[in-house]
Amino acid sequence: MKIFKSIIAIVILTAVLAVTARAEQYPKTLIVDSINYNNDTVTFTDTNGDEWIWYGTEDWAVNDMAAAIMDDNKTIDIHDDIIVKVYYQMNIERWTKPDEVWE
Repeated sequence: MKIFKSIIAIVILTAVLAVTARAEQYPKTLIVDSINYNNDTVTFTDTNGDEWIWYGTEDWAVNDMAAAIMDDNKTIDIHDDIIVKVYYQMNIERWTKPDEVWE
């Protein structure tokens, strides 16, 4: 009977922890809106029109698409979220133009 009660207690504790846990990081697609080489910052825009700043201009170009890992800062408000990491995807100008056909 002790084993049964212990198992039930572990199941209940696990369920409570699973329900109360929240994801702190989430993915977001961003597009480079502008680059400031003097401040070494890149301004990204998301699909909602919100702007995000990333430090490190590196090889970024305007209209580059990026996959970002965002951190929610443990709040519900999206405006205090921060970019943790960005990954280059493609330049949207190349995505919208058809490939050249060689004859």
